[in-house]
Amino acid sequence: MDRLSTVVVIGAGASKELGLPLGSELKTEIASLFGGAYMQHDEITYDAVRHADLTENGVQASRPYWAVGERIARAMPQAISIDNFVHDQRDDSRIAICSKIAIARCILRAEENSKIFKAGARSKSLDIRRQRGEQHFKFSDTEDTWLNQFFRNLTQSCTLDELPARFSNITFVIFNYDRCIETFAVIWVSEYHGIPRTQAAGIVSSLRFLHPYGHVGPISWNDRDPLPESFGITPRPDKLYELSKSIRTFTEGVEKESSRVDEIRNSLTESKQVLFLGFGYIDLNLRLLGDMDRSYFPSRVIGTAQGLSAFDTSVVRSRLQDIFSTPEDQIFLAADSCAKTVQDFSRALQPA
Repeated sequence: MDRLSTVVVIGAGASKELGLPLGSELKTEIASLFGGAYMQHDEITYDAVRHADLTENGVQASRPYWAVGERIARAMPQAISIDNFVHDQRDDSRIAICSKIAIARCILRAEENSKIFKAGARSKSLDIRRQRGEQHFKFSDTEDTWLNQFFRNLTQSCTLDELPARFSNITFVIFNYDRCIETFAVIWVSEYHGIPRTQAAGIVSSLRFLHPYGHVGPISWNDRDPLPESFGITPRPDKLYELSKSIRTFTEGVEKESSRVDEIRNSLTESKQVLFLGFGYIDLNLRLLGDMDRSYFPSRVIGTAQGLSAFDTSVVRSRLQDIFSTPEDQIFLAADSCAKTVQDFSRALQPA
């Protein structure tokens, strides 16, 4: 990670190591919100869909939109993922609206159940420490994660004053909707250097976090709580609907007017190396990264390939070589977890 920059491309597998769902698990959770498989529907999701009816149509006629939600639930066993389903049904805006509401609800609940929330909430529940303004994040709960190892590598032998310059060489391209990486980065700097969360957030702003498909809303910090107030919240139905508007579909993700696709491709153009963590290498996402009108020449590409067959791994390797023009012997695909990959390639990922 030197001045020529590293781009870290994050997929669902990377968030899975932090306790969030894979795409296959997310679609099952979404079906349950709409009462799929004879289950009771989720009241907050139901009320958010009713609110969307009122906002979009001017009348509170919930049945048409809720019927769409029930259709989504029935289709989930057939779909590769909720994102693929929305993309395949892109002519029906009601499916996108209801799906985004359900995605936002699931991701916020997943943040609340993540290792990061649990490690921070232990101190959040202690009123005496809160009154004193103390923040105690239990890093032993996250020590086995790739995030812990990555930031240990990134910040080693670096003073507080030197962190912004080092961070400016790193770009995260996050294909997930959660805010775990942004949250963890602030906590790491705050705890390691013993500074307030708000000061740490200013330093972490030197990192670039690009979400091509959006996220479940911005995060803001205060110096009283160990976690941002919006992380893992249970929102009101109207708030859930508003947060869902920050999520983009596959189609919206590649629209230059509504996404950050140009920033993503510019960062890849300038990168020395690219690291894929928990990435599925599906064609729609690779097309978003690639641009036939640009030339990418990172000297090294590292990626996880856990769960891929030998044949699929060879296909992915060829596809990455087509996108990045990187020598074949400098494309490393590891059939391991994100944490193990970051550990095994620690020397490649150490700052110069």
